[in-house]
Amino acid sequence: MAEYTLAVTVKPDNEQPLQKKYDEIASGAQYAEFKLDDFVPDSLKELTNLETNQGVKNIITINRPLETKGKTKIDKATVDKVEQLLPITHMVDVDIGYVLKNDDCSAIKYIEEIMELAHDNNKRAVVSWHDYNNPSNLKMLKDVKRIMGGFGADIYKIITFANKPDDCKLILDFVEERAVDGEKVISWAMGEHGKLSRVIGPLLGGYLTFAGYNEKETSAPGQLPLDKMISLKEDGAFLPELLKLYRQEPIKETDKYLRENIK
Repeated sequence: MAEYTLAVTVKPDNEQPLQKKYDEIASGAQYAEFKLDDFVPDSLKELTNLETNQGVKNIITINRPLETKGKTKIDKATVDKVEQLLPITHMVDVDIGYVLKNDDCSAIKYIEEIMELAHDNNKRAVVSWHDYNNPSNLKMLKDVKRIMGGFGADIYKIITFANKPDDCKLILDFVEERAVDGEKVISWAMGEHGKLSRVIGPLLGGYLTFAGYNEKETSAPGQLPLDKMISLKEDGAFLPELLKLYRQEPIKETDKYLRENIK
């Protein structure tokens, strides 16, 4: 079975220190993601001073203006923040969806600068793209992947949405095909009906998958909490059986089996 890697988005809050939340996920997650948009000056200082854990690699995810309805942007200040956080960073993830939608040439310049900064400092560079409303279609996946190739990233992250279990199939086929070609891809479908793609993606060669910090704190629709993902991962029989069903049965049956085991 392929390596099964879990990542968790860690958000600052007023109830407990960022360090405490980070240390809590270290028992089961291999990556911690910090979205730059979540961090104002005080919490950014807390992030900069984070005492890293040798077993957890950190992802700094760059501003996603689509998620913030244009309240954030990718500019020189963004580059400066990334440079400030490089000492605690393993991977830099830049979302290009807003840039492509708005043909923002100035942002493209800064994205290229961030990619170069990451590589010059031996960090892995990721470009990502999200469709928050629609299922995958083959033309879209190929077009986005082609555009992403121009940014020189090490890893491609393409996320779509599932309105029904069958909508997971195309994105999972995409993951498997890319893995066979030796490419590093992070892909799934968001939403309640996309849970299967989140769980089974790493079994098909997906680079990693995300879990929520807990039941109440997740970073996207359809995420399972970390403790549930750990229990699925550590069950020696469940994931192989899930993969077997996926290969042999209609996807609705595989989805049903997953749901029976995550109640």
